Amino acid sequence: MRFLALATAVATTTALVASPASAAEAGIDDVFLGVGATNTSANLSWTSTTPATDQVVEVKDGKSVPATTSTSAFNGMYGVDAELTGLTPGKEYTYRVGSDAAGWSDWYTFTPEAEASEWNFLFYGDPQIGASKGKKDDAALWKTTVEKTVKGNPGTDFLLNAGDQINADRSATEEQKEAEYDAFFAPDELRQVRTAVQDGNHDKRSLEAFHTHYNLPNGIDQNYYFTYNNALVIVLDTNIEDTQMHKDFIATATAAHPEADWTIVSFHQPPYAQSYHAYEDKTTWLRDELTPVLSESGVDLVLSGHEHIYGRSHLMKANTPVEQEKQAAPGDVFTPADGEVLYITANSSTGSKFYDFATSIDDRHPDLTFEESVEKKMLGHGTAYWNQDYTPDYTDVQVTPTSLKVITRNVDDNSVVDEVTLNKPGSRDLAPGELAAVIIVPLVALLAGLGALVAQFIEPIRAQLRAWGLPV
Repeated sequence: MRFLALATAVATTTALVASPASAAEAGIDDVFLGVGATNTSANLSWTSTTPATDQVVEVKDGKSVPATTSTSAFNGMYGVDAELTGLTPGKEYTYRVGSDAAGWSDWYTFTPEAEASEWNFLFYGDPQIGASKGKKDDAALWKTTVEKTVKGNPGTDFLLNAGDQINADRSATEEQKEAEYDAFFAPDELRQVRTAVQDGNHDKRSLEAFHTHYNLPNGIDQNYYFTYNNALVIVLDTNIEDTQMHKDFIATATAAHPEADWTIVSFHQPPYAQSYHAYEDKTTWLRDELTPVLSESGVDLVLSGHEHIYGRSHLMKANTPVEQEKQAAPGDVFTPADGEVLYITANSSTGSKFYDFATSIDDRHPDLTFEESVEKKMLGHGTAYWNQDYTPDYTDVQVTPTSLKVITRNVDDNSVVDEVTLNKPGSRDLAPGELAAVIIVPLVALLAGLGALVAQFIEPIRAQLRAWGLPV
């Protein structure tokens, strides 16, 4: 693989809100290492206080990628995008962005993970920085979550966030929104591990700012896709209720990558919710219109946020549960048939806010447990399992050619909230007990039977040889 065929960056500038004074003094702010179109690429973005046309990504011991900037400005800030291609897996890269005219960022280092048949990524529910209205330090909570989870899962290939990176309250000024963006980008890990984001309902309140801060591969508006090893990841903007648009986009992505072992889709609002969101018109559209498209398109796994409460669906064929009466529990293993999709909904990754389990828009049940909801027959359509302990979670998605293991953990103590595995037909992983029952025990029985059979024929021969006086 070539060293670094750094493709000429298309650096577009858009207007942005004013940055804090410290960022403005530096000239460069909100440097973000986004996912690229493939595992050998990365899409970078940053903001600049000037429309300098000479901005680049400078790579130590490598080439620099020039950027083209426009002269349009929004609140005195400009967004800059750049694409790195031809990255060598396992090679360490040290880079900075900017120019002499615009100023320079610090130096950052990232290492694209080596290509592997077994790999993982981390998925986060809504950070929604600013949602606590100052009751919590949302920025510090997000920084802690990213630092702990990346450190606790070394070698993670990329990060995926469910949307609502910021709160963007309807009354917030552009300066307040930008402060929330600054907080989201604060963890150094977001410049060291490639990260994918999506447009949540709160991000949508300022799409100009969204596109200024992010550089999406293979994108049409807020829909985009990328591949990583043997998986195709498709991100949809479900703020837009245009079923045909999403269907066409999924078809384009899947047709371009028929070799993918797994198709994973992520969008903000979940079809199978546990909070009051389950009873909104948005959820009805997702269930009635989008889930049939996902089943028809060969999607395996869907990851969503929005809920601020963890939930897992049954396997769903369109909007119809498969084995709805089966009792769900952490550790479930499934082998989906064609068209059967699993839906996972993340809890908050920061704890900036949580929602209660609900049985209608107005009927909410604080501190209700999953077991109580089963006993009282309160589970909603499609819901297999849920959990709300009012602490932040994250999800580790482990990928092999034959399985997807989805483990959701508590950020604070890394305890398991839920675990579920999807296996390809004919490739189900066996637990130790199953291995003994299915393979070892029958093998021992077979060998014993063969021994008895051999003895049945050998003994008469030995008897005849002894009758002839031969030693046996």
